[in-house]
Amino acid sequence: MQLVDEARIVAALVRPDVTSPVTIVDGSAGYWAGALSNNGQLAAMGDGALAVFTIGPAAAPVKIQASTTVLETQPAWSPDGRWLAYTSTTTGRAEVYARPFPGPGDAIMLSSNGGSGPVWSPNGGELFYLEPGESADRMMAMRFASASDREKAHPLFAVPHDGLYRGTPLLAPYAVAPDGQSFYGVRPVARTVTPFRRISLVFKIGRAHV
Repeated sequence: MQLVDEARIVAALVRPDVTSPVTIVDGSAGYWAGALSNNGQLAAMGDGALAVFTIGPAAAPVKIQASTTVLETQPAWSPDGRWLAYTSTTTGRAEVYARPFPGPGDAIMLSSNGGSGPVWSPNGGELFYLEPGESADRMMAMRFASASDREKAHPLFAVPHDGLYRGTPLLAPYAVAPDGQSFYGVRPVARTVTPFRRISLVFKIGRAHV
C-alpha cells in the first residue's frame, strides 16, 4: 500500500487485519509499493526504476536499473522469490523481462512483440503477460523454470482493448486464479449519469410524551 507522509509518497505494509499497525518501509520515500515476495522482499517503483527493499531493519535498497531514460513498472515475484518479472522500455517499447534475484545473472527479455503486465501462475511454472495488437491484445503464456529451461510464449485468448480497466500503468490489470486456469480483471462499463431534477424530503413528526 501507499501512504502520504508530509507530502511524500512512502511504501507501507499492513496485514489484512485492519487493527494491525501500518509499517513504513525504511528508505522508501518516493517509491510506490509494487509486489511483495514470500520471503519478505518488496519490489517498489520510483523515478521510473525498480528497487528491491528487504523488509526488516534498515538496509539500502537494491536498484534494478539506474538509467533515467528507461521506465520500469509492474513488478511480479515468482512464488519461490527467485525471479522478478517486470515491464521495461529498455528497447524503446514496453517488453517483459525476468531477472534472477539477488543473482547472479542478467535480465532476460521474455516477450518479442511487445508486452506488459507479467503475472506468475500460483505454482510458478508459467508466466503470463499481455501482448499488444491492433484490434485486440493477446494473453500470452510461457513455461518458465529458469533461464535455460523455458519455452516460447504462446497465445491463450484475445483481450479487447477496452476489456480491462487500466486505471494505473504501475501494476498488471488482471490476476490469475489459484488454479492457474482462470483470470480476473475489472471491466470498464459505460455509465449514463442522470442529473437530479428534484429532491423530495420526507419528515416524520413524532408526538412528544410528557
